[in-house]
Order: sequence, then C-alpha cells, then structure tokens
Amino acid sequence: MKQERRLVLKTDYSTRRKVAKWVLGCYDLQPTISTDDTINCNGYYLPDEDTVVLNPKLSAYDFIETTIHEAKHVMDAYKYGIDKFRTRYNQASVVAVNCGNDPYLDNKWEIRANNFADREMKKKWRDLYNDYSKSCEE
Repeated sequence: MKQERRLVLKTDYSTRRKVAKWVLGCYDLQPTISTDDTINCNGYYLPDEDTVVLNPKLSAYDFIETTIHEAKHVMDAYKYGIDKFRTRYNQASVVAVNCGNDPYLDNKWEIRANNFADREMKKKWRDLYNDYSKSCEE
C-alpha cells in the first residue's frame, strides 16, 4: 500500500490568517488579511482597503498558492499605486471582453498573477510543490 503524503494545515481561520500573513511577509507585504468562507472563489485583493480576502475552505496547497497569487496583485498595486493599478486592471478586463474573451480569466493581470504563483510554487515553495506533486503521482 502506497503511503500518501499531504501537506497538513489546520483549518481554523486564525491559523489560516497567520499562514497567509507569514507567506505575504516573505514578500515584504503587510496587507490586512481576512478569511471568508462564503465567497465562491479562492480569494481576491481589495486595493482601496489594502486587504487580501481568502477562502479558508481551500486545501492547504491551494490556500498558499492563492495567497501567493494575491501577493502579486498587492505588489502591482504598491508598484503602480492603487488608482493606476485599478485603472489598468479594469482596462485589461475591457480589452479581454472586446476580444471576445472572459473579463477575469483573460485579464492580463490575472494571467500574470497565476504565472507568478505557479513559478513561486515551483521555485521558492518547491518543497511544498514537490510534496504535493509526489502525493498526486502515488
């Protein structure tokens, strides 16, 4: 019988917020962190409030990957400023729609955040990624 390896992350919201704060801190980011188990997505960033909202019901791997994805949005908002980031993000949604694409999935800022999270999970968080990948193969 194959032994299954899984990343275990306590599901209580307080622990999840602490983990998210630690992950964001690894990128020198200090937004407010909130969890909401009623949202129908993995998470989102509110630049006007500098708040990252995360779904605490995600698996440990998805929770950390989503935190890293949202970290990229925080970095972009800090880099460009809230108003410019919001304007550019919304413009990218309009461009996607005008090209017949999805305003969220085909938004270049979402694609960049997804690519950033993928790269970071394989590089900076590779032990977590490797443990997850091996458990999927077994």
